[in-house]
Amino acid sequence: MLLRLNYLLSGLLLIVLSAALYVVYRDFFYLVIMIPGLYLVISGATYVDQEQINRKVESIVYERIVDQGLKRIERGAMKVDRDRFLKDVELMRPILGQRNLMPDVGYDAIVFRCNTESEANELAERIRSRGLQVSTVQSYKEWLVRVEL
Repeated sequence: MLLRLNYLLSGLLLIVLSAALYVVYRDFFYLVIMIPGLYLVISGATYVDQEQINRKVESIVYERIVDQGLKRIERGAMKVDRDRFLKDVELMRPILGQRNLMPDVGYDAIVFRCNTESEANELAERIRSRGLQVSTVQSYKEWLVRVEL
């Protein structure tokens, strides 16, 4: 947010300075100052904060997992009850926004896919620190982090 405000204010200052130069000198020198000012204003106005993106992704993934899980519980395709499922997914909610990937909802676990063993171990440790049971499994080309429900 602070970076966005700095860009906007700096750009506006340069635009005002270039307008003053145009009024006083009536020369094309003002363009040299106006172009960077316009760039700063445009980049400041279109700046997107990564935290906002993570929160949006987190809420979309969370809602999708809850929706899938509740449908599977109603059909009898999951062995956990509704309250425990909601509690466990709520504990994982901050991690969901950081992953930016949709995990798979299985019969008795939620499965995250990782490319490397170190990535899988790091993710498993973060989930384990929240009090959930986690196991790491190597598949053919990828690592799977299973969160037991």
